[in-house]
Amino acid sequence: MDKLNKLKQERDNLEKLLENATGDRADSLYLLKELQPIFSRIDVMTSYQPLGRIRYVRFVMESGLSDNTEFLNCYGRFANLVEGLEV
Repeated sequence: MDKLNKLKQERDNLEKLLENATGDRADSLYLLKELQPIFSRIDVMTSYQPLGRIRYVRFVMESGLSDNTEFLNCYGRFANLVEGLEV
């Protein structure tokens, strides 16, 4: 799968996880709102390009979201793709 399709897939997965998050709902809604501009840019992409750094790791780690391993893995993959990092 190419990077653009991976990015769009991780974007969809992350949005679903945030929308359906259990625990601290306020944290998931806040992060969902903060990521909307990035999601919008991804939606209109026709070819992959890094979008720059996203800096929500500290927020995620200090929130109730850090208790969800599936969310943390998805966020990590998404952030790496957005930032253009190869891991």
